[in-house]
Amino acid sequence: MAVLVVEDDPEHARELEQALRSSGGFRSVEIRVARTLTDAMTSLRSGRFDLILLDLDLSDSLGLQTFQRLFMGSVTTPIIVVTDALDEEKGVQAVRMGAYDYLVRQQLDGKSLLRSILRALDRRKLEESLRLKDIAVESSIGGIVVADMSGEITYVNRAAVRLMGYGQRSEVLGKDLSSFFGADERTKGEIARLQDAEIWVGGTVGRSRDGTPVHLDMALNVVCDFAGNPVCLVSSFTDATRRRRAEEQVRHCAMESDAARNRAEAYFDILAHDVTNLISPMMVHAELIALQGDLPSDARESAAKLVMQARRTANFILSFRMLQEAASCSPKDMAVLDVREIAPLIEEAVAHDFPDKKVKLSVQSPRDADILVPGAEFLERIIFGLVDNAARNARAQEVNIELIAEPCERKEGRVSWRIEVVDDGPGIPDAEKRSLMAPFEMSRSLIRASPTTLMFYSAILRHINGCLRIEDRIPGSLGLGTRVVIEVPGAVGVRSQGMPKI
Repeated sequence: MAVLVVEDDPEHARELEQALRSSGGFRSVEIRVARTLTDAMTSLRSGRFDLILLDLDLSDSLGLQTFQRLFMGSVTTPIIVVTDALDEEKGVQAVRMGAYDYLVRQQLDGKSLLRSILRALDRRKLEESLRLKDIAVESSIGGIVVADMSGEITYVNRAAVRLMGYGQRSEVLGKDLSSFFGADERTKGEIARLQDAEIWVGGTVGRSRDGTPVHLDMALNVVCDFAGNPVCLVSSFTDATRRRRAEEQVRHCAMESDAARNRAEAYFDILAHDVTNLISPMMVHAELIALQGDLPSDARESAAKLVMQARRTANFILSFRMLQEAASCSPKDMAVLDVREIAPLIEEAVAHDFPDKKVKLSVQSPRDADILVPGAEFLERIIFGLVDNAARNARAQEVNIELIAEPCERKEGRVSWRIEVVDDGPGIPDAEKRSLMAPFEMSRSLIRASPTTLMFYSAILRHINGCLRIEDRIPGSLGLGTRVVIEVPGAVGVRSQGMPKI
C-alpha cells in the first residue's frame, strides 16, 4: 500500500510512520513524506497513492484551506485528516467537506489508525463500484428511470431523456411516472398494483413529450431497503416501435402469403377437377376400344397409348398435389415406413397396371428395427411411383425389382435412411440421367411422364431434407439396370416402441 504523509513536523511524521508500520494490517507499506502542500501536490502528480494522511497546518497552508486545495488535486484518493485535540472541530468540518475520516493525534495508535484506514479503503471501493455502475446506467442504450413511491421521477439517464422526447434531464425530473408510461389504462393499473407484485414486465405504449405513441418493452421494479420497506420504483425500457412495426409487416406478409397460397390451391383444385373430368371419359373409351377382340393391332396399340397418356396426366396432377401437401411437412415429424408391409400392395397395383408383364418385387430391410422418417406417407407414394416407372420402361416380360432400405450414419452421429429401387431393365444413359434431374423444361418434359415425375419427387424430398439420385444398378455397366437412391434423415426405431405408422 502506498501512503502519502503530509506533515511539516518531523517528529509527528515519524509517529505516523511508526503507527502505520506497527498496525500489522498490510503486507508492505510504502510511505512518502511531504513537508509542504506544494511538495504534496508534486508527489500526487508524479505518483499514485492509496491513502493520504494530512496535517491541516503546514508552513505554506493553514486549516481547512489545506484540505480543500489537496482534495481538489486528488479527488479519488481517500484523505484522513490528523488534528490536535484542540482542533477536533476542524476534523469534523473536513469530513463534511469530503475527507474520509479524521483522527486526533493524542489518541492515535496503530489499531485506531488501522481501523480508520480500512474503513476509508472499503468506502473507496464502494464508491468506485457505484461510480462504475453510474457510468453503466448513464451510458446504457436503454432508458432507465427512478421514481419515488408516489411516482415522482427522481432520476433519468440520457437514453430515457431521448426516448421521452425531451432535450434536458431537468425537464423530466419531478414529473409523474404515469405521464410517460401510463398512456394505456392497462399499464396504469399495473403501476398502481406494482407494490404488491414487486416487478412487472411487459409491452406497453408510452407517450413522448409531443404526444407521439412509443411502443416499449419495459420492466418496472419496486426497490426495498434492508427491512423490506419499498423505497423507490426503477424502470428500464427500450423502444420497440421499429420491431413492432417490422413484426406487423411480417404478419401482414404472412397473411398475404397464406391468402395467395389459398387462392393457388383453390385454382389448382378447379383445374385438377376439370382436367380429371376431361381425361376420365377418354381413358374409359380408350380402354373399351383396347378390349375389343376384332380390333386391328395398330388401333389396339394406339388405344393402349391413349390409356397410358391419360394415366400419366392423372399421375402428374397427383404429383403436383403431393408437392403441395409436402410443403407443410416438418422434418421433425417422424413416422414408421414399413416397406415390408407396403411391398405386396405396390406389387399388386403395378401388376394391375401392366397385365402383360410379370412383376416381382423383393424387399431387403432390417426385420428388428423400424424405419423412422419424416414424410413417411410421401415416401410410400414415391416408392410406388418409382416401382411403377421401372415396370413401365422394362422391355422384358419378366420384371425383377428390388426395394432396399438400410440405415447409414451421417455427420455428428446422425442417422439417415438409404432407400433404393433397383431394376434389371435397359438402364439409362448418363446424359439422360442428368436431363431427368435437370430444371423443368416444358418442351422436353411433356414428351413423357418420367422427367416431370422425378423432379416432383426430388422437390418433395427436399422439403424433408432428403435427396434423390439416379445410378447404374452395377456402377459403370450401362444397360444392366437402374438404381434410384433416396436418402432421408431419420432414426432407427425399435418395433416395441409403438411409433405411428402411415
